[in-house]
Amino acid sequence: MFIEYMNVHEVISNRRSIFPNLFTGEAIDDSSVLKLLNAANQAPNHRNTEPWRFIVFGEESKSDLADYLQTFYKEHTPTEKYKDLKYHKIAKKVASSSHIIAICYEVSGQVPEWEELAATACAVQNLWLAATADGLGGYWSSPKS
Repeated sequence: MFIEYMNVHEVISNRRSIFPNLFTGEAIDDSSVLKLLNAANQAPNHRNTEPWRFIVFGEESKSDLADYLQTFYKEHTPTEKYKDLKYHKIAKKVASSSHIIAICYEVSGQVPEWEELAATACAVQNLWLAATADGLGGYWSSPKS
């Protein structure tokens, strides 16, 4: 395992975004993704609310996600800003990804919302660091509001 050769400071220093055009095309097995999610679940959170929610899109659900994202782009982009190239790039990015993990959070009402958001960010950082330690890459992208 890659972590044996790195200490936590090295893992933090080596964490990088790897963009889809640099993906190898190698499929990541579901057990590796589960391992990343387990690392995320170790994040600190006030009152053990565990506000993070991860939705994993794998081989069987990625095409549905691509269709949804393309439809959303087409329906919510003003005509003067719409680009066919971007429309097709959406599907290409999804297809080039082994898995896509949507990051969500749920407000418990037990603690301030900012704490739930901060805990979710900690969970994402754990996921990123675990991916780095395992020699995996990925990137974080947010849709425009």
